[in-house]
Amino acid sequence: MDVVIISIPFGKVAELPKDLFSQLDENIPVIETMNYFPLRDRVIEEIENGKPHSVWVSEQIGRPVVKAFNNIVTHSFRKYGKPSGIPGRIALTVSSDNEDWKRIAFQIIDETGFDSYDAGSLADSWRQQPGSPPYCTDLTIEEMEEAIKKSDKEQTIINREISIQKVEELGKEYMEIVLSTNYPDGFVDPVINIYRSINGLPLK
Repeated sequence: MDVVIISIPFGKVAELPKDLFSQLDENIPVIETMNYFPLRDRVIEEIENGKPHSVWVSEQIGRPVVKAFNNIVTHSFRKYGKPSGIPGRIALTVSSDNEDWKRIAFQIIDETGFDSYDAGSLADSWRQQPGSPPYCTDLTIEEMEEAIKKSDKEQTIINREISIQKVEELGKEYMEIVLSTNYPDGFVDPVINIYRSINGLPLK
């Protein structure tokens, strides 16, 4: 199974060579895992005006994409994967206009230790963007359905800005830990509860 995964700072997508994927077989899925944060990536007016992140990425690279792996923090991804069939696995959202590509993403997600939730088309992928209830809240597959329903486009942008401020308040030591991925014993990533709190979800 061939697949391409793009995982770079979101703002760098526009700097990729325009013909980068021109020779790639059209049947090979391109999964993008990125999130837009204007302070880091520069302000992108199309996104600020409502265009979903993944739609913008698709336009930049000139081919459809699958949105996946963007709604989990690194610590949870590294520490909390469980074998298929084990109750309570964290669910990751998947959005795409190509059902075959979704199934491939589902398989990869399952093999890495997580459940998949079909979040709809690429146009619907805003429901898993930063600030939304499914974003980095470590929900189970059962909880994810309700979280997707609660997603609100305008509130997601408001929540994103609130979360940025709250994460900054965690300080330099926290950022050094997450950037180095040298997690101390017993580390629990506090951003999970930051995102849960701003979306009215029960704290872990």
